[in-house]
Amino acid sequence: MKEIGHFLAPQADILIGNAQHLHHRDSQPSTESVERLAGELKKLKVQGDDDFRSLFIEADRGAIEDYCNFDEFMEEGLVENFEDFVEMWEGEYPDEKKWYRLTFSEYQKVYYIAVDGKMTIQADATVFSESHNNDPLCDWLYGKVRQTVEKLTVDDEAYHSYIEKNLSKRKRFGRILRSDYWTINKDEEHCFHSGFFDEDIRRFKFISETCDSKTAKNKISRINAGDFFDYCRICYEANGYFSQSKKQPDARGMYLAMADGRDCGLREVILDSDEEFLRWYKNESHCGGHPWEICRGGNSTHISLYVHHDENEWMLILAGSSRARAVEIIKMALALHQNNIPFNLRDAEALYRMVTGADYIGIVPEYVTPRYCHSLFPKEDRIIDFMNLYFEDEADVIKKAYWYPLDKIELA
Repeated sequence: MKEIGHFLAPQADILIGNAQHLHHRDSQPSTESVERLAGELKKLKVQGDDDFRSLFIEADRGAIEDYCNFDEFMEEGLVENFEDFVEMWEGEYPDEKKWYRLTFSEYQKVYYIAVDGKMTIQADATVFSESHNNDPLCDWLYGKVRQTVEKLTVDDEAYHSYIEKNLSKRKRFGRILRSDYWTINKDEEHCFHSGFFDEDIRRFKFISETCDSKTAKNKISRINAGDFFDYCRICYEANGYFSQSKKQPDARGMYLAMADGRDCGLREVILDSDEEFLRWYKNESHCGGHPWEICRGGNSTHISLYVHHDENEWMLILAGSSRARAVEIIKMALALHQNNIPFNLRDAEALYRMVTGADYIGIVPEYVTPRYCHSLFPKEDRIIDFMNLYFEDEADVIKKAYWYPLDKIELA
């Protein structure tokens, strides 16, 4: 290990990991150490609307001997030979340098310092501390921030050029045309196209143009619980969910097997009574949208078939545009259309672009979970799907992707 303030990436990762488990105030570093780091960070200009400052820092990965002890790994059964040890090292540290995103903010005299999006140091500037918890990490970060400030002072354009050229793409935002990604990952393309004929795609294009929920107003004059369960049956059978069942359930049974389960009493509604369904709809159905989740899943991966009542007419809205469920929902749309069921399809145009490979996949940094990332691409209306870089196809994706320019780091 190098002297304090000059750690290699494996040693820095240990310090960062320990600090992220203990970032509450009881483990804050000494007042002197954290004030010195905060003082250097305050030399950077505030960015964005949240009064934070951020920058990228780097550390050498060192030699394999700096990673871990091979003999200990062998004794613990973590590797079977030295080749396994090398593969593990290169998997964790594939590049000669490792990059980190450091973020700093201050609120009511409390300093918040995050590394790669995770709170790492939280220190109350009003409470004196002689603790040496996290002091080595503070010293290392201080040295890195000071180097950045010095480089910005000498030649900020040269500094930004260096970062733009050398920063790992795993820390950056980008986008890749889905059809380009399919040339890299054939399995992804197969997932989208294996269940469709060309005629299906042409018919879905028509559906996307006529059933988009933003513009279409496909109405139904009457509906009861039996009708709704039957619409669900059409959707389920389009995907063959019950094709292997020895005993085929009825439409309500299919719904109970596949749906969210929180149906707010829908299962008890008299099947053939329009009046009972309307009463239930007005008085009992509004419990978070759960009765309409006809295929359960996570917050972004369930499929819904909403029922909406307006001025004595009903509307069906099919929704669920996550990549993981796109094939299923397209098959549902095709089946409803073939059965002459009026419906609107949420994100219809986006789903058509997705299945034809004409949309973009947003690439987010490795410290960002690739879900609910729409706000990170505010000017992009053709991105509804997100991914991190994957080690297996990283080099090919980097070549084909567009990488957004980095925000400039400036001195205050």
